[in-house]
Amino acid sequence: MSDKQKIDQIIIFSLLEASREDDLWDRELGPIHLVKYVYLADLAYSEYHHGETYTGVPWRFHHYGPWAEEVYVRIDPVIENIGANVKKISSPKLQDDFFRYSYSDDYQYDEVFNSLPFEITGALKKAIHKYGKDTAELLHHVYRTRPMIYATPGDHLSFISKKQDEESKTEELFQEATISVKRKNLKKAAIETLKKEMAARLEKTLSKKKEKLQSTPPRYDEIYQEGIKWVESLAGEPINKEDGTLEVAPDFWKSNFRTNDELC
Repeated sequence: MSDKQKIDQIIIFSLLEASREDDLWDRELGPIHLVKYVYLADLAYSEYHHGETYTGVPWRFHHYGPWAEEVYVRIDPVIENIGANVKKISSPKLQDDFFRYSYSDDYQYDEVFNSLPFEITGALKKAIHKYGKDTAELLHHVYRTRPMIYATPGDHLSFISKKQDEESKTEELFQEATISVKRKNLKKAAIETLKKEMAARLEKTLSKKKEKLQSTPPRYDEIYQEGIKWVESLAGEPINKEDGTLEVAPDFWKSNFRTNDELC
């Protein structure tokens, strides 16, 4: 949405800046000049604010370059409000009369200058000093500005530069990458937490199984004793104990039986 107060500020500043020119011819501006200087103000502002204009005016490609009805309709009210000088010029070559405006007020100049962004005042001072009311040169200049170059007649103008568009896309990619990294970190943390929970559950399960696998100490009762007797009975009859002396032959000590590794 356009801002009328901001449009009026730029129109007034353009007239005041023109009044400071040494050449009296350049101190008078017409409607076409004022519209183009408001456009140049928006263009200068957009370069420092990611394509956003100061006035919010919906500029479009018209017959004489960038045009906005919202700006044009503010000229007469501003001229009347500040009491600017109006020169009406008639020409036999033109069907309609055309006008030139001039206005000077040092106190108001300082006031308006300080109320506008520095990027706008700097751009307008340079442009008005260079082109003044030279319609042909001013139109030639605005026709070559970036929004006009990338538009066709009737199009609404975009003030976003290629560089700004690339920076915007880079910023979007960076934000997406940042979000992606955060998601990966969250996912990684979730996996680590899940691993710890699974390890704890597994340890608990193994602990319970271990408790179940632990054998119960044997009961040394009558049943146990009967079982031992039964197992021993499987070996057959017990060997009777006998007393006696075991004699070893003298040649046994040097026999192959003692020195042969395979026999030992």
